[in-house]
Amino acid sequence: MQEVIHVDHFYRLKNNISSLETKPQLLLILLLTGHTRFSLDGVKFYKQYENYAVIPTISSPINDFVVPIQTLSASKTLDLLCISYGLDINHRHLVNRLNFKNIAFYSDLLLEFTHYFYMTNKGSHSSAFIFLYRIFERFAYAIPLLYTKLADQYFGTFNDLKNLLTGGADKELTLFKKLITTTNFLEVYTTSTSFGISFANTSKSTKFFKIIEKHCPSNIESKNPIDKTVSFKLEEMPNVLVNIRNRFFHYKFGEGQSNITIKDIANTDDFFKVFNKAICSYLSVIKLNICYKDIK
Repeated sequence: MQEVIHVDHFYRLKNNISSLETKPQLLLILLLTGHTRFSLDGVKFYKQYENYAVIPTISSPINDFVVPIQTLSASKTLDLLCISYGLDINHRHLVNRLNFKNIAFYSDLLLEFTHYFYMTNKGSHSSAFIFLYRIFERFAYAIPLLYTKLADQYFGTFNDLKNLLTGGADKELTLFKKLITTTNFLEVYTTSTSFGISFANTSKSTKFFKIIEKHCPSNIESKNPIDKTVSFKLEEMPNVLVNIRNRFFHYKFGEGQSNITIKDIANTDDFFKVFNKAICSYLSVIKLNICYKDIK
């Protein structure tokens, strides 16, 4: 099958939309901020109108994905992209800048995100999570160069990059966290930005809440066992993602690991339907910031 991204509209852009089809950076922004329909075969199209650059909160236990007032609307996100770098969103210059470099990297991410949304539309949320983790691993290509570009200490930067080649199993995760916490990588968000997850309206809310509580205890910023809600700071989201991946998808017998069993989770798609939204929002934030740095 040949993947097709169809752009419904681009916020206030007055140029010919058809000429934007080969701009992977732009298409990613549109896809992640809720401005697209997409297809894997060019025949059946799926809507993606949800803005994943908006951070999910737990301000209400009623919904599993609540949009807080202080976060960004889709138009605000695109406004900030342009204003930060002196680009007019109505001008062709923006489109040209977005297609300047790293086309293969952004094209790859575009396909991964498209397949995530495709599986989500099918209701196959457990399978959709696999694409989120693949996206997270794709960021490993950009992180060393971004860290080198943004770090302000030559000696420390050399040691960090050396450790990336010779360090332990979590060396990429360590460098990723350093990029987030010690540089000016984040343009709009901060490391203290919180991502909320509520299992209140799920089929197995108590089981799902206990899974997070058990397997991500040191990463939790706050929790409410009554409302079945948890929140994590932005800097902890990579650990949350990796922990759940390792304990459920990298299930290993005989190694003394405390894994997530089918009995523990009961309904995998219901769990990942809620969990994936927070992870997708986090990955969207990272991707948008990579894009900002790329066109700066």
